[in-house]
Amino acid sequence: MDALAIAPDGAVAIAGTYNAAFSWRGAALPATEGQDVWLSCLEPDGQLRWAKSGGSILDDEVAAIAADAEGNVIVAGSFWLTGTFEGLTLQAGANPKALFLLKYSPEGELLWGHSIGGTGIKGMGGLSTDPAGNIFLAGFFGGALQLGDTTLQAEGRTDVLVAQLSPEGHWNCAFKEGKTAETRAT
Repeated sequence: MDALAIAPDGAVAIAGTYNAAFSWRGAALPATEGQDVWLSCLEPDGQLRWAKSGGSILDDEVAAIAADAEGNVIVAGSFWLTGTFEGLTLQAGANPKALFLLKYSPEGELLWGHSIGGTGIKGMGGLSTDPAGNIFLAGFFGGALQLGDTTLQAEGRTDVLVAQLSPEGHWNCAFKEGKTAETRAT
């Protein structure tokens, strides 16, 4: 397990990675190529509400998870080349490693997903929501980073990234900070 969040109704959202078929609370997660992402939501009494898996053919990672005021679950991490999550295919773009951001309903339906690509190193460090359901993320990147229609350019080897998305997944704003060396939010 790499990340955990508690929803307002007491449900527990858990995310991690795996590299062989396994059963989690009665849900069968399929064998993978490389290391894939798994995500589940448990009822407050520990019973499985739902479980999902996805990723690419290489080693994917989970960085953070959050639950909003409505019980939706947001998960962030990284994948290589092409990642598939519940039928949604994300492309890495210019660099073979990209970040993903996915939002699931309290019932486990994938509502939307984003690939965050760029030319250099990148990582996600923090994820949170506000009472209105806006999503906030923090991380780091080197080179250029593409967030929807916004491109950020690092000044240092890595710069800090902070961004906000609407509950519907639209990029509201993004900014970066850094100078000549490493600056990271992890």
